[in-house]
Amino acid sequence: MLDKIGYRSLVARDGIEAVEIFKQYMSEIVLVLLDLSMPYLNGVEVFQKMQGIDPDVRVILCSGFTEEDAINEFSDQKLAGFLHKPFTYNDLKEKIELILGQ
Repeated sequence: MLDKIGYRSLVARDGIEAVEIFKQYMSEIVLVLLDLSMPYLNGVEVFQKMQGIDPDVRVILCSGFTEEDAINEFSDQKLAGFLHKPFTYNDLKEKIELILGQ
């Protein structure tokens, strides 16, 4: 879906790989789509590590949990947005455009 919208995507198999990819490509990354449930490090842990690297990182949380339940996991950490899974191409496109101001 990201390719179709016009973005190049980087994919991580787990939370540890997500942090490593972020470190390596952070100057090119404009937005992170992050799942709450991932192997090794969960979404909260990954988000905290990414914020430690770049406090201005923009993250859209994707989860099958309700938005309220999922965001409660992040306490007062600032997420850029939330997408409930499964989401559509249009949902993703609209959320990205809203966050990136396009």
